[in-house]
Amino acid sequence: MTGFGGGKTKAGVAEFTKLCLLNQGCDSLVVALNYPLADKTIVPGFKSLFDDSGIEYTYNSNKHTFHLTDFGNNIYIGSSDVPDSLKGSNVSHVWFDELASMPKEAYTQGIGRNRLRCPTGNKIFHTTTPEGINWVYEEFFLSSMEGREIIIGASWDNVAVDRKYFNDLIKRYTPEQVEMYIHGRFAKGRDGLILPEWDDKWITQSYTSKYYPHYCHYVSLDLGVRDKTAILFGTYFFVESRLYVEREVIMHGSDMTTLSIADAIRKTEHELWKGSNNIRRYSDWNNPLLLQDLSALHGIYVDNAMKDEIEAMVNDTRVFVNGGRLLIHPSCVELIANCNMAKWNPKKLRPDFARTSSLGHMDAMASLLIMKRNIDEYTNPIPVTMMNPFMQHAQIIEANYHVLEEVFK
Repeated sequence: MTGFGGGKTKAGVAEFTKLCLLNQGCDSLVVALNYPLADKTIVPGFKSLFDDSGIEYTYNSNKHTFHLTDFGNNIYIGSSDVPDSLKGSNVSHVWFDELASMPKEAYTQGIGRNRLRCPTGNKIFHTTTPEGINWVYEEFFLSSMEGREIIIGASWDNVAVDRKYFNDLIKRYTPEQVEMYIHGRFAKGRDGLILPEWDDKWITQSYTSKYYPHYCHYVSLDLGVRDKTAILFGTYFFVESRLYVEREVIMHGSDMTTLSIADAIRKTEHELWKGSNNIRRYSDWNNPLLLQDLSALHGIYVDNAMKDEIEAMVNDTRVFVNGGRLLIHPSCVELIANCNMAKWNPKKLRPDFARTSSLGHMDAMASLLIMKRNIDEYTNPIPVTMMNPFMQHAQIIEANYHVLEEVFK
């Protein structure tokens, strides 16, 4: 994965050809973004390498197929925007060029072809320039798989290109574009994001206060049967006017039962806030029978969350986040991913979150909205006797000032 001009297509051609020579007589597949782009980059790249290396070949431009005469290999070139072009072939290895710009369906279809037995074992590799935070980021950076390796290079790692070319690009690009198209790293594209104000600088390993034992602790639940169940655990630091989400529990579909929820809540509350009597729990009420069972069978009492229209809740949270008032512990990987990647669903007439394969229906984001909507930002939970008498009024005034500032922003 590199930025523009990093030489990734040339490297892809060389790696692919090496696998062809090691797997003589085996067919293989290249998945291009589209045929016009393949004709400009991939096809000339193969022809140049074959000519320079003395490899005899023929190329059928109608079928987009190379045949290596001396080795008996067929190289099929398919297009990600023509799904039928990926069907039918039985291949030893597959190369996806510009994967981050392809639909995931093309990726799924392409790897399904990779089943022909061969000396090296079946191989799949990809070359790409990052494009926002999309399904490729989810697939390769939010999950792990044995035998997978990620190689990242900057554009100027290619010494064959004049550095002035990259300096000229930097002058024209936004910081996000420089990160993607020059440094070759994924960056958050903000179009359509639910929480574009979020910044990873607010991820913190610890955050504390001498008044911590007196602060209110919150548990928010977004219950899912089809989707995920997201449970967040956070503390509202009243004097500091900040919410710190300290832990998350994510359950998937059938893994969610009232017993598993009760055990997770009881265990996490004990670990974080042992002995506290100031814990408040809130949930959406889409599954009232489940919540009734939590209280009747397991002694876990959850209040009905106050909810507004989703746009109002999102706007309120955006203002809160923009003020640097939301902190998240790094262990809350699902919530952090939601903050960075959750988008609106453009196909719905009414506002709704988009679904993705790894993040579901952005359930951690929904749980965060519930928590933010239900924290008490106006009642000072600290006993007067605990506060320094010389600072008491100043601290209260400061806290109230933050509240008023938020109201009148």
